[in-house]
Amino acid sequence: MKLKTKISLLFIIVSVLPLIIVISLTAFLNANENFKSQQNFLEEYALSSANSLESFFKEKSTLINTYAQLYNNGMTNWEDYHEVVQIAVEEKIFEKVILAMKDGTYYNTGGGNPNFGGKQTSNNASPAASLSSIAARDYFQYLVTNNSRGEELKKISDPVISLSNKAKQVLVAQTIFDSDGKVAGIIAGSVSFGGLDGYLEKINSDLHAQFSDDSHLLIISNTGNYIYHWIEEKNIHVENVNGKETSVISNIKDEDTAFFEASKGMLDGNTDTSTYIDPVTGNEYLYTYLPITGTSYSLGLLLPSDVIYES
Repeated sequence: MKLKTKISLLFIIVSVLPLIIVISLTAFLNANENFKSQQNFLEEYALSSANSLESFFKEKSTLINTYAQLYNNGMTNWEDYHEVVQIAVEEKIFEKVILAMKDGTYYNTGGGNPNFGGKQTSNNASPAASLSSIAARDYFQYLVTNNSRGEELKKISDPVISLSNKAKQVLVAQTIFDSDGKVAGIIAGSVSFGGLDGYLEKINSDLHAQFSDDSHLLIISNTGNYIYHWIEEKNIHVENVNGKETSVISNIKDEDTAFFEASKGMLDGNTDTSTYIDPVTGNEYLYTYLPITGTSYSLGLLLPSDVIYES
């Protein structure tokens, strides 16, 4: 190659190289800026969604607190109490309201056994029935059984499901006290998923419209149980196990190690944004989560990374 040609090529390379570097750097900075913009947008959307659910539960929690104060201040007769709390049932704020004593036996607005002062029994029409109890329920144990310091505690339960009508619900509950200031039991209102589903559907539809149909919403409690998962069978449901209908709920602790590791801060009510790679599909997601104030729940959103880079 002639010296003149070499010099010409060198000149071209020297002239073009800075332009290539500038173009590459600009593309990188633009991609990075776009990623940060999408991350901020996703985090803001997650916060807005969590605030929406906080408002949904706050109304219920405030009402239960009012009922608790009525009991604490002397309205302990079920007949009088029933008249007050029944209004919330008629207005469809709660599906039913439960007043449970320290031993786990309880009254509820759905009816009771007149032979036992109106408490719920195994057969409300029979004087020979046995008293029903919610003492084994996790929320009751948290509020009463394990409440050794006798504190005023509040709890929104993990989902439960009726084996008879398959209705899903959560309970908004609070400790109540007797005239001596000692724990007397709980007051609780059951919230049907029918009301909550409307909020979840709105969050989901907006999520898909704003980002992608492959974006996902999940909500878990601090026990790891799913309150909501985009895969239907991971939500609470009834299965036939050994010939007996059984309530089944999935837990995030049983997911693949990578997903649990990316999610475990939710159990402690933390806030975080990270990337998660599905070990089966290899798909990468931007993953953000935060607590829902006033509950023991956390909300998480997953956005496919390819959506970010295509934007």
